[in-house]
Amino acid sequence: MRSVLRVVLLISAVALLATSCGGNALSKKDLKKQIESVQSFAAEGSTLAQGAAESRSTTIFVRVHSEYLEQGAKKVRQKLDQAQVSPELESKRSDAAKLAADVDQSIAELHRSPGDRDTAHRLQLELSRAADQAEQLAK
Repeated sequence: MRSVLRVVLLISAVALLATSCGGNALSKKDLKKQIESVQSFAAEGSTLAQGAAESRSTTIFVRVHSEYLEQGAKKVRQKLDQAQVSPELESKRSDAAKLAADVDQSIAELHRSPGDRDTAHRLQLELSRAADQAEQLAK
């Protein structure tokens, strides 16, 4: 379990670093990095929700870790909401911003209900689908 936690924390740190770049203008490469961050937060949130749904993670762990994920997802969402991109990337930016908002909301819901196994199971599925969607969008 500790090795899984270390991997999860490492992925989170990388995603947070990717979201901390300044400026509102995003190149195609920068937009792809932001979408990959959405994918990372969704995948990690899905894993956390699965642990909660299967009672493999404590309520305190889920509450604390989901707060951390929520903060990172919110930063990505804000960056995508405020980003300026070329006209040919606008549709992708808009889709990514919507997906980031959905991921942020799902993780926030997990944070509010860390001990609700049914909610955690539903969120695990939602976040897994969001991770898949972000992966496709990043291509």
